[in-house]
Amino acid sequence: MPTTLDCELFRDVFGSSEMRRAFDTLAMVQGWLDAEAALAQAQAEVGVIPSAAARRIAEEAQAERYDLAELRAGIAGSRHPLVPLIRALVERCGEHGAYVHWGATTQDIMDTGMVLQVQAALPWLLERVLAAQRSCAQLAGYHAHTAMPARTHGQQAVPMTFGLKAAGWADELSRVATRLAGAREAISVAQLGGAGGTLATLGDDADAVLKRFCARLGLRRPAVPWFAARDRVRDLANALSELGAAAERIAAEVIRLQATDVEAFIDRMRIPPGSLEHLYPEPKSSTETKP
Repeated sequence: MPTTLDCELFRDVFGSSEMRRAFDTLAMVQGWLDAEAALAQAQAEVGVIPSAAARRIAEEAQAERYDLAELRAGIAGSRHPLVPLIRALVERCGEHGAYVHWGATTQDIMDTGMVLQVQAALPWLLERVLAAQRSCAQLAGYHAHTAMPARTHGQQAVPMTFGLKAAGWADELSRVATRLAGAREAISVAQLGGAGGTLATLGDDADAVLKRFCARLGLRRPAVPWFAARDRVRDLANALSELGAAAERIAAEVIRLQATDVEAFIDRMRIPPGSLEHLYPEPKSSTETKP
């Protein structure tokens, strides 16, 4: 039985084609290959490997050229997630294959590839959040004088406006957008440290290679290798969980506002601006004498 994420009927209810493309298997493999190509090109610029080798590696770094079934079988046999792809890339590069993955470690390629996938996906997601925030803000303005009952403990309370309700949604979504943008900034860091995190294989050229590697990928340079630190990933996961929680709250309120009593009340009270004074009578002066 298919899940809601891959079901032909329901997958767009709980996901989108854009997100599936950003995180499907080909995109993951392409992220790894982009990291391998950037590494080779950076090393060639510094003179660590021949330029011809870097060109051939970049040419062969196209995910559609690799058989995913063969890679899956290779992973099952080697019990390693990246070795089968490296071997396939080496084979395709012929004599230049000796320079594939030079000085790198698995986590360098897989972490950097993951960051590239996130970089591709987050702008789309952030724009959807901002669009929802703008819609809620517009709704708040349009219904600034549309009266409705407030709720306390699930019961009708004092009057409020639907505009205030929508303004609360817009306000929360603006904070969600800020968190997502911050998480995107935090995770947009390349990873390159070699097996021990020292880049010792590259010797005196390590710093120059790292600088060019990051520049080619459009990622920030790490202060130190971070493959054992997952806080950047946790920041992203937390921002996504906050987005999910906000969406759930807003959806629950929309469902509640569709209740017959609320809907009928709003329809009856849809009155022009400046006509709500009777709902909030002026308090009597404290100087008035009681009868």
